[in-house]
Amino acid sequence: MFAAVSVTALGALKGGYTLGDILLVLTLSQTLINTVGPIARQINQAGELESTAERLVELLDVASEHADRPDALPLTRLDRIVFENVSFRYPGKEGFALSHISFELPAGPDFGAGGPERQWKDHHRQAADALL
Repeated sequence: MFAAVSVTALGALKGGYTLGDILLVLTLSQTLINTVGPIARQINQAGELESTAERLVELLDVASEHADRPDALPLTRLDRIVFENVSFRYPGKEGFALSHISFELPAGPDFGAGGPERQWKDHHRQAADALL
């Protein structure tokens, strides 16, 4: 872009191009930038999405740290998830991020948590994701 504008401006200084030629090049350059910009953003977002998907696959491929009890039954249907007296502390931290939390999530495709504290919702979502 810069090269095309520079060549046109230099040509105009030497008398080879008119002011109209410079305006035409600037207009076409701006049109090209406006067209290519969104495409470049989408390519960038696709790369970020691919990286996120790869990370998700890595997380899902991690073996469970907990073995099933010997008398555990295979899970054929999930009717609900129940959290009873759940506490969580980040490694290396003294205070609990969650302390003695209990709630039930019924079966269904959607779950929403509302409220002003984003961390509270994120902790619960992360805990639920770890179980699913």
